[in-house]
Order: sequence, then structure tokens, then C-alpha cells
Amino acid sequence: MIYHKKYLLVILMGFFFGVFPSGFAQETFPEHTDNDNNKSEKKEQSTSAEWKEKLFFGGNFQLDIGDITIIDVSPIVGMQVTDQIQVGTGITYQYYRQRAGTYTTLVRGIRYTYTVEEYQTSIYGGRLFGRYFFAPTMFAHLETEALSYAYEHVTDYGYERRRTWVPGVFIGGGYNQPFSRMGGLNLTVLYNIAYDEVRSPYNSPWVVRMGFTL
Repeated sequence: MIYHKKYLLVILMGFFFGVFPSGFAQETFPEHTDNDNNKSEKKEQSTSAEWKEKLFFGGNFQLDIGDITIIDVSPIVGMQVTDQIQVGTGITYQYYRQRAGTYTTLVRGIRYTYTVEEYQTSIYGGRLFGRYFFAPTMFAHLETEALSYAYEHVTDYGYERRRTWVPGVFIGGGYNQPFSRMGGLNLTVLYNIAYDEVRSPYNSPWVVRMGFTL
């Protein structure tokens, strides 16, 4: 009886160690090969290259000379979202100079005359813009801008200079003369629908810009 139990125990142990390891051995795990890693790296590099190819850089230059002189140098960076749509942002720096003299301005229907000395200042801020190319070289342009500007504020006792943020909303269009896949020369004519004749650093709501993209 004891021998039968020993034989039975040996058979059960043999069955356990013989069957279950073979069952576990059937489960396999995927191995990452060098080819898989190379494919993943190439895909990431390709995506990064495609994204960089959509970027463009450039800037605008504006020269407005008169009783009020403005020199505008404004670098931009943008992205070619589709074949027809561009979006971008930029910073603005302007040199502003007002000649000495007697000036007349209209404020809320009341005409003021005042005399000022020569005045120079710096104007700075930023912008966001979008362009839609409805033809290969013609585009519509929409832009919002905010500039920090010290303007001449008329008071009952004369005038005083106040620095404030002046908003601008520009609509218009332009012409692009391409010289490479992403590069070109731009001529843009814009109208500032938020023009403020008292606070705006521009001589008029109409603004003409010349710029380039690379």
C-alpha cells in the first residue's frame, strides 16, 4: 500500500513538472529589434522635418516721414497651415519723432490748438496676424496689434504725455512676389478699424508696409 502511494506521488510530480512548464513555455513576448527602433526614430525625424518646413521668418519695414516720423522694424515668425492660409506672430519696435510746432487736434468734436517742443520716443508691442491667399500672389490680411505709446494728452492746462497700450485691428490685403518656396517680398495695404486720432501713433488709419519672408 505504501509502495502504491509512492508510485502515485511520483506520477503526480512528473505530471506537474512535465505538463505545466510546457504550458508556460508556449507564452512568448515580442522582442524589440534594431529595425523597429530605427523605424520609430525615422518617423519622428520625418514629422519634425515636415513641421520645420512649414515655418517662415521675416519682417516688416515702415517709413513714415512728416511732422510725425515713424520708423518701424518688426520681425515676424509664421506657419504655413495650408497652401492658402498663413498664421503668425511678431514683435514691433518703432522710433517716433514729432517736430516742434503748433498743432491742432479734434477731440470729441472740440478743436484744440497746442504748441509742443520736439519729442522723441520708442514704441513697442506685439501682433498676431493671418493671411489667406486667394490667388498665387495675392492675399487678404487680418491683424490685431497692441502698442505701448506715450501720446500727447490735451488737458485744460495744456498737454501732458501719457504712456498707454493702444490697440489696433487691421484689415486689408497685399501682394507677394516669391523668390523661393517660402520666401518672398510683400507689399501690404491695411486699414485700422480701431484707429484713435488722439492716442494712435499712426498719422492715419491707412498703413502701408513693405516686408519679406524667408
